[in-house]
Amino acid sequence: MGFLVARLALALALALALLAGCREGDTAAPIGPGVGAGRSGSGALTTSADGAALYAVLADEGLVARADPTDGAVDLLALDDAPSRIARFGDTLLVTLREARAIVVLEDDGGALVEVDRVATGAEPLGIVASPDGDRVWVALHGQDEVHELDADLAFVRAFAVAGRPSWLAVHPSGASLYVVSGAGGTITWFDLDEAAPAGVPIDLPPVGGAGREGDLDFTRRLTGDPAVRFDGGELAVPGLWVDNTSPPRHTDEEQAQRDPAEGYARIGLGLSPNNPGVVFVGLDPDTGAPLAGTARFRYATSEATPVAADTRQVVRSFLGAVTYSPDGALVAAAMEGSRLVVVLPADPTVEWAGLGGFTDGPGATLVTEDGPRGLAWGPGGAWVLNAFALSVAALPIDAARAGLDEQAAAGARYDTALVAAPGLVLTPPVLEPTLQQGRLLFSTAVDPHMSTPAAGLSCSTCHFEGREDGLSWPDYDTVGRQTKTLAGPISLSPPFTWTQDVMTVADEVRATSQVRLGGRDATQAELDAVAAWIEHTPEADHAARGAATPAVERGRVLFADPDVGCAACHYGDRYSDQLRHTLYGLADVDTPSLIGIAATLPYLHDGAAPTLRDVLEGARDGSMGDTSALSDADLEDLEAFLRSL
Repeated sequence: MGFLVARLALALALALALLAGCREGDTAAPIGPGVGAGRSGSGALTTSADGAALYAVLADEGLVARADPTDGAVDLLALDDAPSRIARFGDTLLVTLREARAIVVLEDDGGALVEVDRVATGAEPLGIVASPDGDRVWVALHGQDEVHELDADLAFVRAFAVAGRPSWLAVHPSGASLYVVSGAGGTITWFDLDEAAPAGVPIDLPPVGGAGREGDLDFTRRLTGDPAVRFDGGELAVPGLWVDNTSPPRHTDEEQAQRDPAEGYARIGLGLSPNNPGVVFVGLDPDTGAPLAGTARFRYATSEATPVAADTRQVVRSFLGAVTYSPDGALVAAAMEGSRLVVVLPADPTVEWAGLGGFTDGPGATLVTEDGPRGLAWGPGGAWVLNAFALSVAALPIDAARAGLDEQAAAGARYDTALVAAPGLVLTPPVLEPTLQQGRLLFSTAVDPHMSTPAAGLSCSTCHFEGREDGLSWPDYDTVGRQTKTLAGPISLSPPFTWTQDVMTVADEVRATSQVRLGGRDATQAELDAVAAWIEHTPEADHAARGAATPAVERGRVLFADPDVGCAACHYGDRYSDQLRHTLYGLADVDTPSLIGIAATLPYLHDGAAPTLRDVLEGARDGSMGDTSALSDADLEDLEAFLRSL
């Protein structure tokens, strides 16, 4: 009876708070100062210095938007070359242009965005942050494993080497520490910026374990988006995803005959799911930002919600793309792009409870918003989310969420508080053609039963992050690992698809993935074609050596074509593929992948057994795939240089 009374009281409190929150969102009060000035992590949404305006990046549309929540005014600036992240540098805005190898410098001229300069960078600039004193800027170069530091005039100062495709950044309020989050390998690297030549120090993150299909295991850690530092400098938060990519799916004849919707990658395991979103919290020295040993903790970030319709309550657990702290440091919000919601968690670890496998649990609120929540901005006047696919910014009912969290903490039980954000302020009419718009949404959704099993938390984009790949291998029915293939570039030119099956169109591969591996049901041909169109729309990956024309590349080109070496026997033509299948290292009917952009797709081979291109070439000395046994170390360096240039 006590639980029922508490639940009714909570429902009443939340209803009143939600009404108040929606009224605040409807009036769209100014955001207030503090968000932009104190923003510590890279992101797709930020604010003006006075908190009166929002600035949002719409990467797929090639737009940067300025929105005034008070009067609903919107100004748009078209920027080609995939604008990706935005940072405020004093009164100046900096936007990374991923395909142009550049940063664009913008000014807000009385409510109108104006481009004033472009600064060249390295390959695929992604995350960008500025120091609190306006003295330095850092940009993550995803395509060349470096972070560049720039001075106040945006001139190059120094470069930091960071492995694993550095993507997202955060800077400490003291300006003395930089944190770099890598998309491959799940690492956070700390740099002491007071050192003349700082060497990156990986932050120790213990494993998280759980029950797999064939026994206990350590989940594979992926880090998945923009981090944040608490405003007092005492803590770092990073969004992540812990996956079981070692347990095989159903693989006996009897199990396969059951045709369980969760038989493929979307299977629901024992205890924790094979797909677990969470937030990494790391304690920091508040004065210097140095990570404190032994403080890392992992907060589970899944809940029940109604992300599709009012009568479809389900568990949601797709990857988190961004986190940010409230100005008072009491709350953390995390955007869940594939599930059209924002998860709000208390930052105070004393209100958390024991969880499973190394995770903690605790109070949580789920704020259902519009399609594609990707960026977050938070200040005294309200919390805002960029819904990248709905092309809107929306106020979040934070007061209602806070009330629910307080009630849960007092009761010592989680109630899965689910709230609905107010309708967003539309930034632009649709820019993409309707088929691409639909395909993007279906590619990214983890809550549409046409595309995946409900509650599995999986979408095409879970493994093919940004149309690329997660760098992992996944077991198939024969338990042999299948490396996630990149979807960058016009992949329709290189059939067959998947690894060992005769799939000759991209739409048929979408069908095989969504309707079998992910457990989706009843997708129409039009939906499959739309996803295929979106995949085909994904640009080629850039990387530092792409298009290089050096003597080493030319020598490697000759070796590649040498019939005694044998590379060109299978890899030829514009896409460097014979489009046939071969027996490879004991696995029959392995298709020949394209080599275009191969430098950006480590690890290698169908099972990911070769960590580097050099490992591939060394392994070919036994004649299993070509024959490099007669080549010197210098020859292999030249051959690798040629492959990296593709």
